[in-house]
Amino acid sequence: MNILGTFNVLEVARRLDIRRVVFASSAAVYGVPLTLPVVEEDPLRPTNLYGVTKLAGERLVSLYHENYGLEMVTLRFGNIYGVGVFTRWDTVIPRFVRLGLEGKPLTIYGDGGSSRDFVHVWDAVEALRLSAEAGGEGVDGEAFNVGGETMRVKDLAEIVGEEVRRRVGIPVGVAYLPPRVGEVREFTYSLEKIKERLGFHPRRTIKEAVGELIDYYLKTKGKEVGF
Repeated sequence: MNILGTFNVLEVARRLDIRRVVFASSAAVYGVPLTLPVVEEDPLRPTNLYGVTKLAGERLVSLYHENYGLEMVTLRFGNIYGVGVFTRWDTVIPRFVRLGLEGKPLTIYGDGGSSRDFVHVWDAVEALRLSAEAGGEGVDGEAFNVGGETMRVKDLAEIVGEEVRRRVGIPVGVAYLPPRVGEVREFTYSLEKIKERLGFHPRRTIKEAVGELIDYYLKTKGKEVGF
């Protein structure tokens, strides 16, 4: 669906003479980084199917830009989190919040030393807005990293545990599981390009978002679990 859906959007944009398409790509296109922080010119070597489909989408975007002159911007998002991302409780930050509030241990794969670049959903929205509204020079046809705050999984678990204990008084434990095959150990973005050309600056913090997710969970699901 990633590839076919991208093709359909590009075809409609071409036929209707849409000014610009902003493509939502992913940090997954980089695979295992060769150096840190990751810059846009680094090799694209995805290690999973999702990353492969996003890279294919980027190739389609480049093809339409070169062959049909459509204005294109590609945004390579880090790990998006926060209330409003379909509130997907299976991604790591909301999953930790859910487990903690349900009195279950936070499950960590490996030793918890893996790091990711997390970007709040509203910062992601701002990057999309800036990409759509910016002038063409230095923006059209370009790819930009969109990140926010880099954090190790075990530090994230500590923040969630502290916030859950502070707000609802539940002690939070941690359970360590075997590491997952093919998982990237460390990842952090360079945001120099997007800051310089689009004026993008991430403003939300993980600690603030954990509080938002706790409030959302208690409001929507609290009665189901006794709050």
